[in-house]
Amino acid sequence: MTESAPQLVFVPGLGFRSQDAKMLREPVTERIDDWEVTVDSVIADGRGTRVAVTIYGPFKMIGDRFKQPDVKYDDFIQARDRNGIVSARRGDYFPQRHGFSARGTSLTCTANMAALTAGDDHIDVLINEPLPLTIIGLSLTPVTDAALPARVLDVSDEHHGVVITAHAIARGNDTTAVLLHASLRPHSRQRFMRGLGVMHGGPWATAGISVTDDLGNSIVPFAGTAEPSPGPEFRTIVVCPGVSRDARQVTITVPYVVIAEYTGTPVTLAVPYQGDITLGDDAAHVKVERQTAPRGGAAVSVEFMGAWRDGRRLLYAESLTVGDKYVGVGFKGGPPTEPPILTYAEDPTGSATSVSLESPNIQLQGPWSLAATLP
Repeated sequence: MTESAPQLVFVPGLGFRSQDAKMLREPVTERIDDWEVTVDSVIADGRGTRVAVTIYGPFKMIGDRFKQPDVKYDDFIQARDRNGIVSARRGDYFPQRHGFSARGTSLTCTANMAALTAGDDHIDVLINEPLPLTIIGLSLTPVTDAALPARVLDVSDEHHGVVITAHAIARGNDTTAVLLHASLRPHSRQRFMRGLGVMHGGPWATAGISVTDDLGNSIVPFAGTAEPSPGPEFRTIVVCPGVSRDARQVTITVPYVVIAEYTGTPVTLAVPYQGDITLGDDAAHVKVERQTAPRGGAAVSVEFMGAWRDGRRLLYAESLTVGDKYVGVGFKGGPPTEPPILTYAEDPTGSATSVSLESPNIQLQGPWSLAATLP
């Protein structure tokens, strides 16, 4: 960070931002026809404009097995100040999800857009098709009253071709937050990050990560926030209780990571089957059986028991094809914590004689240790 750059701060729920950023203090809701739009949060600074919205309304649904709202996304959400408009394109919405409840169909998404250049305290958020054009005027205020002091970092550790970097740390009386970025070195196969310190749960899960201060006190994160990042990688903000006011430094420890590899050579097994297999560079004992799916109907279960070898072990395959139909993967009994890991895929025919496994999830041992000086 150069001497003239704004000081970095951390805003709970909104992430690390420059000190001159502005934010929406309270959600704002507008209703138009059968639609209800709530702007949940806005954060705007010289790096970009982030607008999070929740929309309830009569969305048309598309898709066969996994239905989702029919939204084109290009220019779906825009922001405007006196200097002009910035827009979000399809790939700029992260995170996003949809749901169904007594209130109807909902879509929650965050549009990550370019910076508004006027620095106005008042902006407009525009929501476009499939809604009627909806313009919501918002008043923004400086983030400083709600922010914690932060420090820019560039501390990395690498194992197994996975680089974890701490880019920033913030400190308050009750909160410590660290921005972690997991990236992948070039590899002969396509690789994708799946978890930090956890077997399953995405970049917002924090189980297994620990923070130890230079006085010997250890604290455990209680929350995580996913940040926009390239697809194979991910960035996450790990949030912990506050460290001692006497501490000057902490060490962030990530005991292991989980990655997915695309091998391009699926392994096909008979139904039923029991024995040892090799998927990519890793082996596991596998048991294949016919099962009843959790929601009823036929399924094929694949149980994995992978052993550690050279600091890595095969957890499961995240891509299952039953017969000739790709059906993804589910977990019986919830997300896994330790092998054996029981996965399943629904069998549309009820009589499939084979299952193909691809995209192994691999657990890699560290630990990754990152020493960081506190603000």
